[in-house]
Amino acid sequence: QDPSRLAHTRWHAASHEAMKREGKEKKKKQHSLGSNTHTWGIDDALARPKKRPRSSDAAAASDSSAARVKNALRSAQLDKRELLLWRKFGYGPSLFRQYYRAQDLMDGDDELEEVEACYSTALPITFRLHATDGRRASSLKARLRQLRDANLVHGLEWMPADEGWQATAETRDAGRREKLHEAVAEVVDAGTSSGLLARQEAVSMLPVLVLAPHLKPGDRVLDVCAAPGNKTMQLLERVSPPEDGDERGGVRGLVVANDAHPGRVKTLQDAIKRHVRSTREMESLVITCSYGQDVPVPIFDDGIEGYDAVLADVPCSGDGTFRKDPDALRRWHPGGGNALHATQVAVARRMAQLIKPGGHLLYSTCSLNPVEDEAVVAAILKENPEFELVKGVMDAGAPGMRYRPGVSTWKVAEHAFNGQDGTSRFDSDSESESEDDVTLRWYDDYGTATAAGMPATEVSMWPPSQEAAKRMHLERCARLLPHDQDTGGFFIALLRRKAKKKITEGVSDASQKGECARTAAARAAGDLPDPVRPLPPNEMSAIAAQLGLGSSSKKRLWLGAGGAVTLSPRSVSNLTDLGSIAIASAGVVALIPRASVWNEASDAAFPYDLTSAGAEALARASRKRRVQVVPSDLQVMLAARSSGADDPSNTKELVCLTAEEMSEATRRKWRACVDDRQTGAVVLVLVKRGKAEGDPPMVVFSAAGRCSEDGLMLSPEVTAAEASRLLKDLSRVAGTKRNK
Repeated sequence: QDPSRLAHTRWHAASHEAMKREGKEKKKKQHSLGSNTHTWGIDDALARPKKRPRSSDAAAASDSSAARVKNALRSAQLDKRELLLWRKFGYGPSLFRQYYRAQDLMDGDDELEEVEACYSTALPITFRLHATDGRRASSLKARLRQLRDANLVHGLEWMPADEGWQATAETRDAGRREKLHEAVAEVVDAGTSSGLLARQEAVSMLPVLVLAPHLKPGDRVLDVCAAPGNKTMQLLERVSPPEDGDERGGVRGLVVANDAHPGRVKTLQDAIKRHVRSTREMESLVITCSYGQDVPVPIFDDGIEGYDAVLADVPCSGDGTFRKDPDALRRWHPGGGNALHATQVAVARRMAQLIKPGGHLLYSTCSLNPVEDEAVVAAILKENPEFELVKGVMDAGAPGMRYRPGVSTWKVAEHAFNGQDGTSRFDSDSESESEDDVTLRWYDDYGTATAAGMPATEVSMWPPSQEAAKRMHLERCARLLPHDQDTGGFFIALLRRKAKKKITEGVSDASQKGECARTAAARAAGDLPDPVRPLPPNEMSAIAAQLGLGSSSKKRLWLGAGGAVTLSPRSVSNLTDLGSIAIASAGVVALIPRASVWNEASDAAFPYDLTSAGAEALARASRKRRVQVVPSDLQVMLAARSSGADDPSNTKELVCLTAEEMSEATRRKWRACVDDRQTGAVVLVLVKRGKAEGDPPMVVFSAAGRCSEDGLMLSPEVTAAEASRLLKDLSRVAGTKRNK
């Protein structure tokens, strides 16, 4: 490779590492020079009086003193190095101004100044209500309307009615995290804990809104760069919405949420858990770990290859996010976007290969830079003529949201430092603090840039010809400037696949089924602490027999983290349909290795406990280990658990509803379960008659429980919070009057 490119790359890496070490080095200096908070320089360290040694070992004291001086010298050298690096990265505002003035994305210097002024203010606090569950969210909506009447919040006009809300921070300094008003915070906390509301930046809501008119319940969607998870939750609401009066039935889709790094996968899982998504949604979710360019083409049981839609909110330089991180503007330079361009194209290229005919690819970034935006879209359109940009996507998905059409021409630049000989180069040891020493070097084409040694050059970074750009209709892309509607900066493009050829025709065997895919999956699986994998066949058969599951449900049993049994989504019961990819979680965790209790035989045949989600997911499919319980008996057990009287952490003393305390109808079902030797984990269900004569009974409520010779109890996996939620659900579907 070109030495100048290597040097530039090492220089950027060194500067990044040096800034990360800044805090650590200060601690080292304080430790080596004493506990005084003053940061000692070279002269300070040399002039500092030495303490008399406490021991008679003068040589040891001398060595210690020399070590302190040596550490001080090293620290001073690091200070100088870090100062130089900070100087090199302290020209962000000037470079930003030069770069975007030349790109002509804004209406002259006046509007550019408006953008810069907006970046100095904080983002408003925004949050989103569940898109589809109107019945459960009705009371929350009423409380939000009250807050709106009190001028504490207002609706986002470009969002569907009562779905998007905004509360303005009291101060407007960029980077400041303001607390919500107490009344607003209470509503937000209640909505989050019930899975009905999530804090989310306004522009972050747009990709799914733009996709929404092209999605329907039952669709299969990939979110390739999913962390932290807000868009994943939006997608789940669209492809697996609750049906009126029937949250547990109906059509369910699939969302595959992927991220390249195990740490971000963990962040994604934690966010979804924190927002308490419904079992229905969780049954539709698979979380994977893979580099975007390595994700394999899925081939589902029904013969369909590829996804109905892919959302690619790719990693970017983030110059639309300066309102959240003002320091990022200080460090900004065009080399960041240039360096990411190749990765963005690689991910988008691969995503285009994963979409079935008629499907859609949503490409988005939180960058304003055309090199990261239109240049990537143009590269995909050039390589894949079967794709086209969809017209009017913002007007259809977020009507009323102000945006700027995409551009077909742009410029490519890299920052440079003026040398002592009057020349410009990409690296410099200059100690000058003058902005005149930092400038942009512009390149008309790829050949000129590579000849000059510009780092991170790709042919696709430069705009297409006028004729090609006209065919591509790049004006159908959308760019959001922060000052237009008090948001962050953002870019969106929606592409549709027209061709009818099979997806795998354009995918090489090496990337789909060969060693490359297996190696990528093995690498990701090695990073995951406990990936989802097949159950041993004998164990799968034994679990299915114990629960009375049919063949279709049996195929959905997989081994998850910690020895748990997970129930994969219906739309991808065989997880190998997703190809060679590491799976962090799939569907719901249904069964947990059991903890014995005082009244349970040590040789019980079923060594698992049901989770609340597992009971709900298996209530209809199970033909064994299912006990019909009347509402009043369910209320007693749930009330004891939710009040704390029944402590699930104390498995030796779980509260048991004895035979004498049960209603007669419950007692008969319990006795039948015991007589059939189905003690241990059971699903406690409430059943109602079918809607029409001749229809089979319907399960309208379920809870995870245990059955023993002494009676019925809730599973220790049911928490107090879950019991409270189940009590509300029980009251809604059946009422809770106690039978005498």
